[in-house]
Amino acid sequence: MRFGLDPPVIFALQVTFMNVVNVLVARRYVVPWLARRPLAEALSPLLLLHATRVIGLGFLTANVTDPNLPAVIAVPAAYGDLLAATLALVAYAALRYELRSARALVWVMNVVGLADLVHAAGRGIALGFADYRLGPMWFVPTFIGPTMIVTHVLMFWLLVRRA
Repeated sequence: MRFGLDPPVIFALQVTFMNVVNVLVARRYVVPWLARRPLAEALSPLLLLHATRVIGLGFLTANVTDPNLPAVIAVPAAYGDLLAATLALVAYAALRYELRSARALVWVMNVVGLADLVHAAGRGIALGFADYRLGPMWFVPTFIGPTMIVTHVLMFWLLVRRA
């Protein structure tokens, strides 16, 4: 505790605020825009956003984050993000080239990507993730993670709504 709040408290506050802000932005600005677009056009920017999840590979880089971060957290988080990013690009390409498998690939990416986030969050909470020296990787679960969760929900909404 450096200036009054423990890292887990700060972590929880940041995640909570980011989730609230993301939901408010999604409801006010993103949902109306998505609702007016054809499915492929609506899903495409959400998928491209998920392609940026390669940033999670930073959890495997000792000079970026705490080398004492347990592999049981770092490895699944990093490779889960890499898998989600890869699936997002594949699904985006399938939508772009109007392949029949496009919708199924978006479903797969969405299920795998959300499962990765839920798994990483659960494991991170259980092992005291916020107590490690995460450096810039702190922003992955506190900023990027909540954004990815909300965009997963938006993709599920679009897929179910347009089924």
